[in-house]
Amino acid sequence: MMAIQMKSESLGTTERQRGWRKPFGERGQTFVEFALIASAFLLLLFSIMWLSLAVSAYNHVSYGAREGSRYAAVHGTDSKQPVTTASAVTAFVQNESAGLDTSKLTVSTTWTPSATPGKPGGTVQVQVQYQFQLSVPFMSSVTLPLSSTSKMTIS
Repeated sequence: MMAIQMKSESLGTTERQRGWRKPFGERGQTFVEFALIASAFLLLLFSIMWLSLAVSAYNHVSYGAREGSRYAAVHGTDSKQPVTTASAVTAFVQNESAGLDTSKLTVSTTWTPSATPGKPGGTVQVQVQYQFQLSVPFMSSVTLPLSSTSKMTIS
């Protein structure tokens, strides 16, 4: 029978480099790549958050215009509490606009015919405008004008 001889060698420098450890010159590359990817991910994440806040603000503006025109249409001159002034509709819309900065909210109300506001059969139009401040990190602030108009017939 022939004897088999096993030879044992210690791992050399080239064998260690094939393992899980990176050479000394490449260790910082991981940190740089992570920093680049993490900053891009965070920028995307904050951008999505700000745009969702803008959509939410637009929903509040649209709701305020719709409810303001409904309020003025239901409270015509034949109702127990008639609403024939734009300031009353503005106050109502500002109270209904929870979550919005009312100092940036503009409400304009027009009745047709304008000679007799609130008369049944006429129309009321409410336009709500809001200046949304969009500030994405690492970019300049942008003011996004949001506007919605609603028109209803007075009953």
